[in-house]
Amino acid sequence: MSKFEKGQIVIAINDSPRMVSSYFGAGVQAYRKGDKFKVISTYGNKDFDEIVVWHPLIDSTMSLSAKNFQILEEFREEKIHTILEK
Repeated sequence: MSKFEKGQIVIAINDSPRMVSSYFGAGVQAYRKGDKFKVISTYGNKDFDEIVVWHPLIDSTMSLSAKNFQILEEFREEKIHTILEK
């Protein structure tokens, strides 16, 4: 998997965990598998990576774990490769 960079479009490869929010209520999911976001910035170290994305539903930025995302272009290439192997 490549490192994420500002301006890239990423796709969620897993659902986010459900959480309780004082603003949105119980059982809220920040994103679902297949949701796409534009990377605003990245940060982290050798143990973790985080991406900051613009989240249109809350009209704000959100910091998310990079382990649940893949660069959209790479995701599409993998899907095409899998189809062509069959």
